[in-house]
Amino acid sequence: MKRQTKWFLIPCAAMALTMGSALVSFAATGWAEENGEWVYYNNDGSKATDVFKKSGNNWFYLDSDGIMAKNQLIEDDGNYFYVNSAGAMVTNQWRSIENEDSGSDEPDE
Repeated sequence: MKRQTKWFLIPCAAMALTMGSALVSFAATGWAEENGEWVYYNNDGSKATDVFKKSGNNWFYLDSDGIMAKNQLIEDDGNYFYVNSAGAMVTNQWRSIENEDSGSDEPDE
């Protein structure tokens, strides 16, 4: 009887481990809040970095640390985008942004 129980428990344990790892990888995909900041996990479990990700109707930029950018101008492949305080890319409107350059506003001669 002990032998039959052993052969029953081994497949059950294997199935439980398989299901547990599937749940872990499912939980590690998509948006997550960590230490008050939003991050995005790719399907392989890695953090998305230096990329825009769409959520609903909005695009959000994840910086080099994988943290969602807020209230800043983003340069991406020679194009410039502004993300608001919620992190969403601003579209169909003009934004006035302070010049952080310490030099003159006059063009170089």
